[in-house]
Amino acid sequence: MNLVALGGDVNIDHRRRKRTPLLAAATYGSVEAIEYLLSQGADIHQSSCNDGFTALHTTSGGGLTSCVRVLLERGARVDEPDSSTSFAVTQIAKY
Repeated sequence: MNLVALGGDVNIDHRRRKRTPLLAAATYGSVEAIEYLLSQGADIHQSSCNDGFTALHTTSGGGLTSCVRVLLERGARVDEPDSSTSFAVTQIAKY
């Protein structure tokens, strides 16, 4: 059984790393985890308090195109700036 099934919060922010489960899934390029977390109510627009990255910033910066596709299909905003005012769309355009 997983923590979400036991009532865990899919939007919890890990204290040390300042990342949510969705941001962690994006960092590791796990399409399955991203889809699952979004189906369970993960906030697609929540950003890291370290750098302002959303899941889309994270996947687009790493060239994780299958993850980017899922996030865009689910409504991720390409015009959301990170803490240095960079936009995910700039990274997406490279791929």
